[in-house]
Amino acid sequence: MYFSFLRQSEKNNRNLFAPVFIAALSVAHTIIYVTKNKLIPSIKWPNDILINKSKIAGILIENITIPDKADVLNIGIGINIISNPKEVIYPATNLKKENVTISPNEMLNAFFMQFVKINKIFENNGIEMIFEMWNDLGHKIGDPVSVKVGSKEIIGKFNGLTKEGALIIIDKLGNKETILAGDVFAL
Repeated sequence: MYFSFLRQSEKNNRNLFAPVFIAALSVAHTIIYVTKNKLIPSIKWPNDILINKSKIAGILIENITIPDKADVLNIGIGINIISNPKEVIYPATNLKKENVTISPNEMLNAFFMQFVKINKIFENNGIEMIFEMWNDLGHKIGDPVSVKVGSKEIIGKFNGLTKEGALIIIDKLGNKETILAGDVFAL
């Protein structure tokens, strides 16, 4: 199932990555909700949703600039309900394979219910609460990871998020690397 929707861009640059984390949490919590806590997904930084280390959903966000108007974000989400891609760089799964049957309409309704809830948490409590929620499902401190940034590969241990949401890695030499964009692989 693929869908997209528009959301106003964050005016405050400190929260530039907030929509990415809000969308990822919304998808993860949708899966928890529709499976009645039978499936607890993990989040691969910043916005891939995994079940048993296999990708079940992904999110792409594009900023759209409209002259003389507020910027908007086109948030595109794909959730593998019945099938999943076969030839991919990361193992994939789908809800049917995980013994969950749900219609696209039910999934969409559940997603927007969770999105509204998590967006309210952000509005009322700020990005710190969103990061706390993400930490519950995301990488754990000390998890070994590999991050590809262009042609460069950084291997190290997950060491948290910056206050903006960037990934912090401690590489093999003990150097702290801050990653704003890249492909993350659990080792």
